[in-house]
Amino acid sequence: MLGTIDESDLLELHQEVLEKSGCLRFRALGSSMFPFIRSGDFLTAKSVNPTDISIGEIPLYQREGRSFAHRLIKKEIINGTFLFVTRGDHHTFCDPPVHSSQILGKVVCVERSGRVIR
Repeated sequence: MLGTIDESDLLELHQEVLEKSGCLRFRALGSSMFPFIRSGDFLTAKSVNPTDISIGEIPLYQREGRSFAHRLIKKEIINGTFLFVTRGDHHTFCDPPVHSSQILGKVVCVERSGRVIR
């Protein structure tokens, strides 16, 4: 019998898949990135060095036991630590800064209705 997976186990699985294969495909949920990413789209993220993510790209990161894929608005170095400021395209406010250790990868592909957007 299969049990349910709690979110912390799912995050660990995401990290492990990215570390071992370098790539993770998952279904987007929510409307924070509308219209670029829609709920139900399939996203492909690849493992990258967080410092190599450019403004305008979409990092996949974890916070408070959940995964997010929001657009990178700003990168800054504070006391030698990289911090990343992200925002959902549909939001008018930025997310709290993300530490480089929270970044799992970056979105490189969006699939919707058989169409691929890179």
